[in-house]
Amino acid sequence: MPCCPDALQPQYPFLGDVRGLGLMLGIEVVSPNSVSMAPAPVLAGWVVSSMRSRRVLLSTDGPYDNVIK
Repeated sequence: MPCCPDALQPQYPFLGDVRGLGLMLGIEVVSPNSVSMAPAPVLAGWVVSSMRSRRVLLSTDGPYDNVIK
């Protein structure tokens, strides 16, 4: 496991921006096929639902509902 979330960005093209400190992080989810890094709220919702089934609580936020926190 990488020491910081920024190290995951090259491996996962749908990660736009990762910000935060400690346990409070904001991970922007963008369309992996878009050059303009368009928001991907459906993908963010899928990640949140998938993690909930594994008993990890996350939520989405932001004006486009594509930031996982």
